Amino acid sequence: MRFLTFIGFNVLSWQALVGGVLTLHARALGIDAGMVGILSSLLPFSMVAALLAKPMAERVGSKRLLTSGWTLRNLLIAPMILTPWVYARWGTHAAAMLILVSVSLFCLLRAVSGLGWGSWLHEIVADDRRGLYYSLEFGITRVVGVVFALFFFCFFGANPALWKFSVVSAVGVAAGLASIVFLRRVPGGLPPARTTASVAASYREMLHTVRDRDFSPFLAVASLGTFVNFGQMVLVMLFMRDHLHITPSVILLVTGMGNVAAAMTIQRWGRIADSHGSPVTMAASAALAGLALAVLATITPGPHALRWVLPAVVLLGIGVDGFVVSANRGFLHRINPAARHAYVAVWSAVTSVAGGLSSIAAGFFIRHGSFYWEIAAGYGAIMLAVSFCCVRLKESNIDFSKEEYDLFDPDRPVISLLRMWSYVLNPAQSGPAGKKQNGLH
Repeated sequence: MRFLTFIGFNVLSWQALVGGVLTLHARALGIDAGMVGILSSLLPFSMVAALLAKPMAERVGSKRLLTSGWTLRNLLIAPMILTPWVYARWGTHAAAMLILVSVSLFCLLRAVSGLGWGSWLHEIVADDRRGLYYSLEFGITRVVGVVFALFFFCFFGANPALWKFSVVSAVGVAAGLASIVFLRRVPGGLPPARTTASVAASYREMLHTVRDRDFSPFLAVASLGTFVNFGQMVLVMLFMRDHLHITPSVILLVTGMGNVAAAMTIQRWGRIADSHGSPVTMAASAALAGLALAVLATITPGPHALRWVLPAVVLLGIGVDGFVVSANRGFLHRINPAARHAYVAVWSAVTSVAGGLSSIAAGFFIRHGSFYWEIAAGYGAIMLAVSFCCVRLKESNIDFSKEEYDLFDPDRPVISLLRMWSYVLNPAQSGPAGKKQNGLH
């Protein structure tokens, strides 16, 4: 519960500082789409630093690393509050440099200290509750996102002044510092009893994780999904703002409604992942996200654009959240406890680099050609390919011969995916397998 309370404050901080509002903040300062893509890529690219932090995590423990790093990152991004003053005095270039430096330091500290996050979760969350945990975590994330969107829909208005973005940044810094109070009360996170003998041995341990035949294919597929996840965040914001000419307040309202839908369905994704395994859940959610991106690719500017954007963004949010929850649950399931930090470091670095490349690519293609529908169609095709690959991944602890697992039939994968969509999107359904659904009620 303390972990989840921390997440609530942390998500508020995230939304206000480096979430979708960062794109709107940057564009309000006159920063072009290419630089926006670079800003969005800083967060995932910086996660490569997790590889360097692995020996440190083993020495000081997850809790100490995470709490100290989270505190420092909020202090280092605080100067972003001054962007309206910097813009008024020195112009767009200076304001862009301030945001670039502040966000870079924030992301670097997040990468170094965030290594303790996955290791700590693996320690305190039981094997059979990981899907449930991640569904609760992402449910809180979406609920906070809804509250954030509704509040700032009223606060921003049609054409928000720059000082309003400064207020949002101040709220983010305050919420981030407040979250540390709850994080310190979470048990566990102490240094492991066994530490790697040397830095060289520590990195050899990470190399062994790449050779893990159960972990590596899963990592590759999850990275492709992450590639789309990060890129679509840039795409959706710029698509609505610059292509469809929707105001920032309405954009936040639309994404807020997507958060509502995702919060209402996320627990069902977690239940399916815990009972049916992560791969098939990833397949169903990736296919749904791919369909939503395909719809997005067909939308053109006009008076009725909003009525098509809204369902596309809602379905995209539901699909992406389902994929992230099931992928993270599957990742924890594949960690070797004896090399916990090594698995977390490799996972964080590889998936995040994939996301960073996508953010830069999206920003570049939009800047140099406004290829909105082409990017959406490409991302949709990738997610459908990811879905196809996920069905072929194995989940060693799931026996599909049991009657409880009637949502998925390996011999009829397409019908099975549609069945999962029906369960997730239809709130009137009580469960996929009646009384024999292994805790799905």
